[in-house]
Amino acid sequence: MSKSEIMSGIDLIPYDQINIMETLREEAIQALGQERWDVITAGIEMPADDMEPEYLSHLTRELLKHIDSMVDPHVSRTIFCRVKHGLKHSDFRWAREQFLKYNDIDSFCAAMRSETLDKFALTATCGNRIRRWAALSLCHKSAGCYHAPVCP
Repeated sequence: MSKSEIMSGIDLIPYDQINIMETLREEAIQALGQERWDVITAGIEMPADDMEPEYLSHLTRELLKHIDSMVDPHVSRTIFCRVKHGLKHSDFRWAREQFLKYNDIDSFCAAMRSETLDKFALTATCGNRIRRWAALSLCHKSAGCYHAPVCP
């Protein structure tokens, strides 16, 4: 299996469709019930992804204070573990399929680590080459020198 196949499914995760607060609400209602969620959120404005960051942080802190004071720590930990940045188990189906090709956690992790580090190294190398190319082309344009990018 080529290294590029291991992490190929990560692009399938719909990050642009993830709403963490909606996922938190769903998980809390599943664990606590709608009535309890209504009591916890009574009197506070719910955070939303499109809010100004400082206001969003303030509202999130308020919500977390309410949860901390009204929900058993074990239950809230379970809820937050299920939220995981708004991602659902189905978002990681690709990873399970890739793992089953290896069927060995050590080999799978080693291959993922190797691919991730290889991509990071390539990105860093390409980024450095592009920056050097941009600097050279800016410096030499007046002399009529235009360097081609050296990165694939």
